Amino acid sequence: NIDSSALGRVIEVGLVADGRLCRFTVTISDRPGGLARLAEIIASTGASIKEIVHDRAFSGPDLSAVRVICVAGFPHGTQAPDIKASEAARAAAMGADEIDYVISIGAAIDGDMRFLREEGVAIMRQTRGKLVKAILEIGYLNDEQMYNAARTLAEAGMHYVKTCTGYGPGVCTADAVRLLARAVGGKALVKASGGI
Repeated sequence: NIDSSALGRVIEVGLVADGRLCRFTVTISDRPGGLARLAEIIASTGASIKEIVHDRAFSGPDLSAVRVICVAGFPHGTQAPDIKASEAARAAAMGADEIDYVISIGAAIDGDMRFLREEGVAIMRQTRGKLVKAILEIGYLNDEQMYNAARTLAEAGMHYVKTCTGYGPGVCTADAVRLLARAVGGKALVKASGGI
């Protein structure tokens, strides 16, 4: 017997890893036709919409807009930096306000800070001024690896370091957030997510 739920999740994770399934956020007009226009833009790329969330409550004070967010290099960060940068550029071109990407976890574990810096800089260049958040997936990293990755990214000009996607192991703790805040030293913001 095959567990259809598990099989479906495996297929979706494979589609994400292959770059054929992505999640993104953009700000659109909250007037009639705004969502339809977004659907037209997505369809013009040859993509189809699997799921859409139209959330007015957390879009900010502008009552005429609805915010949408994009994720690149999700959920495990194993894509090459040029692929992540390309995904980020495409999302920005489609109107994404913010770009979240998962760092190369292997580079962070190996202590390859040059790779992490170059990856982050490539993504920030391609997004042309959009807000960029580097997701560390702290459940895979020890304290030294978290600190070094966050410090390197902050020094490279990253806007935010984010704790995790929610797909990796472990949960975010107050101690981890304090460690990341020390690491960035005011050069970047810390976004806590995943159980805190």
